[in-house]
Amino acid sequence: MALARLEPLVYGQDAWPILLGRFVGSSWIDHSRFCFDKKIAPWQAQLLTELSHYRLSRNLRAASFGLFLVLVGVFLAAYPLVEESRSFFRDLRPAPIFDQVYYPAPSAPHPSFYHILSIFSIIWGGWLGLLVIIQLVVKDRPRRVAHTLGDCIFWIGAWYFLDKLAATALSFGSFLSLMIVVVGVSLIVRALTLAGLEGLRH
Repeated sequence: MALARLEPLVYGQDAWPILLGRFVGSSWIDHSRFCFDKKIAPWQAQLLTELSHYRLSRNLRAASFGLFLVLVGVFLAAYPLVEESRSFFRDLRPAPIFDQVYYPAPSAPHPSFYHILSIFSIIWGGWLGLLVIIQLVVKDRPRRVAHTLGDCIFWIGAWYFLDKLAATALSFGSFLSLMIVVVGVSLIVRALTLAGLEGLRH
């Protein structure tokens, strides 16, 4: 919304027919007659570019959120996710870390639940990896690219260790410890990516 308010500054006095046409949804207003019959200053071109990138970034976020909801719905319909999650949470018991320090851990393995989560993680992580490529191609904001890449690293790591947990190659405590490491790695990757992209663009 904030960037949309800059359109009168970009187009000058000819912006109001354009904005009116967008508001009423009219197709009979010829935007090109108002937009391209005059030369625009460099700062106006930069604002136009920022507006375009803002809208594209917003559309990518909306598509990503929509895909996430679709995946959740598909997994709820295709897998006994609700029953498995209930069984998992009912099985949680306090497990000691240190003296008088406990964390919740299941008293029995739940390979089916971990397997379902691992499949979801690899699908969502794969989509985020594709989204990173799309964001780089369309020159999305460095902060958003870095955020998406960090999330991709997290979900790929979650898939790998959930798969090991489902195969009983890891204990639940080791899984939690390794996921803390994955979170740290994703934050480091996010920070380095942001610094690198901002350095390239300046």
